[in-house]
Amino acid sequence: IHNSQFIVEMRYRIFWTVAALVALAACNSDNDITEPLQPATDGVVKTPITITADYGDTRTTRTAYTESGSTISATWQEDDQILVVFNGHVNTLALTGGAGTAAATFSGTILGTPKAASVLSCYVKDASNPDALTIDSDGDLIYSDAAFLAQDGTLAAAAKCNTHSGSTTFGDGTDLRVAFTVNTSMLKFTVLNPYDVWAYPDANKDATLTYMSGETELAKVAFTVGTVEASTIYMAVPAGQYTGAQTLVYKSGATEVSRTLSASKANFSPGQTYSKQVDFDDVIRLDGRNSDYTASDGDVLNGTLNTKSIIIPHGATVTFRGIDSKVVCQGNATIILAYGTTNIVKIQAIGYPSINVPEGKTLTIQGTGSLNVEGSKSAAAIGGGKESACGNIVIEGGNITATGGEGSAGIGSGYIGTCGNIVIKGGTVTATGGRRGAGIGSGNMGSCGKITITGGSVTAKAGDDAPYSIGKGSDGNNNPSSCGIITIGGNVYHNGITDDPFTWTAP
Repeated sequence: IHNSQFIVEMRYRIFWTVAALVALAACNSDNDITEPLQPATDGVVKTPITITADYGDTRTTRTAYTESGSTISATWQEDDQILVVFNGHVNTLALTGGAGTAAATFSGTILGTPKAASVLSCYVKDASNPDALTIDSDGDLIYSDAAFLAQDGTLAAAAKCNTHSGSTTFGDGTDLRVAFTVNTSMLKFTVLNPYDVWAYPDANKDATLTYMSGETELAKVAFTVGTVEASTIYMAVPAGQYTGAQTLVYKSGATEVSRTLSASKANFSPGQTYSKQVDFDDVIRLDGRNSDYTASDGDVLNGTLNTKSIIIPHGATVTFRGIDSKVVCQGNATIILAYGTTNIVKIQAIGYPSINVPEGKTLTIQGTGSLNVEGSKSAAAIGGGKESACGNIVIEGGNITATGGEGSAGIGSGYIGTCGNIVIKGGTVTATGGRRGAGIGSGNMGSCGKITITGGSVTAKAGDDAPYSIGKGSDGNNNPSSCGIITIGGNVYHNGITDDPFTWTAP
């Protein structure tokens, strides 16, 4: 992470009017403090003080985190406090005016009388985060990163800090400047969540994001993923230079993914916010490609390939997470339909199936998403093409709508083509044949192997002039159509089922 990545510039300055301080010290020389003060006792001067804390330019503010582009605006709230540390003692100033604005007045007393060499270190105690700054039994300030941001990553509990400037008024009317101490940096991550965490409704949505510098954990934030792809995470880290690999670790349930932000170092300046998008998703975007995409085993695909194809190599399992493309299987293949996504497969070339299954091989379809497939003329939506052979088709899940082209089955063989066995074990399947083709089974003058339906919900519709909704397609003069034995929930049929449409749901 580099300084060029910051989205909010935090500036802090100490302005002292030296002459005024010297004059003030001269007026109170009998009361100069030379030793660290203990908690207030009789005889120790309490000097009235008022601080006007001004967030100033909205680009230099930190909270209440109302974002518009790269601008963050802030307002003070009722019950906010400023803690002034002077000579080791913590003095509490209450908000006395300006609540709901960017500049508010805080008033109280400070134990002792500052002199020219004094430094007033000021901390903001956010009313919405009362535990951000704590004081021990000796009256010493215990500094906490929570003063800069709640570690749960929520914005509502963000503590006010890194104020641009503040003017003070002492009891004699002298105006001075004070510094708000800063020793923390803010990291803002836009996290693209791992697919298997956000996509499934039964997944463990509790997640953590940990920032590691080498082997040292600098910050850790817990958050809820929900059902969105991206999360915005804020975390506070101590300012400074760090060596070693800078790594983010995302963990949710059994899912743990790491990303290296820098291989060697990071440099965080005090009071600055750094922003970065980190992709834990691993989704491959197809939009904009002008050539076929050959998938690898385990790929998760999204986007449109227009006239090009997704090629699935033999033995690969590929997840469709909202694709619009042709699909070519080169061998045994498994397609997983991602939850909540609609996937469209359609081919314009006559005689070619939209999702082909090579002869002797098996296509398995799983998942919970939707798949809409439309075949071209003389070709099935899922299965085989014109005068060609296709392999086996196994459907285990998904919401599948398959419409065959003219002369072809919705799921099965194309015109004068052959198909292997068709097995439906689950999912919701709606298959419609093209003219002279069955919904599930054979196309016109085609053939298919056994059809076995054991689970899910199935609706099959015969194409015009086709004899069966499930089974064989129309016969030709010298080339009859055929189909293997059909078994549905234990019931056996030969040739085909004439109910049109035929519907069946597993008990």
